[in-house]
Amino acid sequence: MRVPVIIVILLLGLLTGAAAADVIIRVYDVRDLLYTPRDFPAPKLGLDGLDEEFGDPFRDEDDLNGPIISAEELVELIKTHIQPDRWEQAGNSVRVHNGQLIVVAEMETHQNVSASLRQWRIDGAPNIYAINARVIPSDPVLLTALGFDGKSKRNSRAIDTKRLSTALAGRTAKAHQFPQLSVLEGQTSHVLRVTQSAYVADAKRNEETGIVEKKIEVLNEGVTLEATVRKCGPERMLVTWKAQVARSTGSEFAKINGTDVELPELAITSLHGRIVVQYGRTLAIRGLPHPDGETEGDYVWLIDITKVELKKPEADL
Repeated sequence: MRVPVIIVILLLGLLTGAAAADVIIRVYDVRDLLYTPRDFPAPKLGLDGLDEEFGDPFRDEDDLNGPIISAEELVELIKTHIQPDRWEQAGNSVRVHNGQLIVVAEMETHQNVSASLRQWRIDGAPNIYAINARVIPSDPVLLTALGFDGKSKRNSRAIDTKRLSTALAGRTAKAHQFPQLSVLEGQTSHVLRVTQSAYVADAKRNEETGIVEKKIEVLNEGVTLEATVRKCGPERMLVTWKAQVARSTGSEFAKINGTDVELPELAITSLHGRIVVQYGRTLAIRGLPHPDGETEGDYVWLIDITKVELKKPEADL
């Protein structure tokens, strides 16, 4: 992805050309370097009043999310590593305003600044990861083939390609596929499929008017898969994940102020964990039901995480 670079050139004396020693003002758009990726945490499924976690990113205490570089650090980096003697000369300056890098210097300095920005974008740009998840029916034979020890309490494992292929050989059940999820390095995001239904949760009589007022709430059934991916070495990544499946198991009804009030029952399965995964391996999670909330039985969730390769930014000058 190439970020547009806004270049404004003002020449001293309103000339249309510039000699090598002329001082030129150029403005570079560096908002991509200063941008902090926004988190998109998954909502908590269930009944109204039980969604206190909504809006809070699910992550560990080691918060590495943030901009590639701050505005102050960018200015200091340029002054320190790009012709540092030039910035002491009268008329030359560099500053950041509203995400724009404003540089006043000679053409040679601008060429160095432009080249450095391109390199910093390559070196410092956050990785993008594509997350593809599917679920398959589970049984003791499959779990053993995937390396889950019956005595172990671990609910997730990183499975290499050969072992996964052997474990799935001969299985004809069609896998349920999730929509693809894309996340930036350190960003918390999710995929969600939810079914909402309204129900009468309470009925109160207004003593002044005698009118019975019904309280309507919403039942949220469905599935969420939330993930944060961080690089932790040349061949490995740290994956923080959370999966939740919620489905209605029926309702009871009561008569309140002459109104049928519903008391829905909801079964919620929620698991989370952190695991280091080597590139090319599949994250397998056990202990979760089918994400459609209806199909019975035990299932294994298989999650493939791939780093997206992006094109290098082109030259600005």
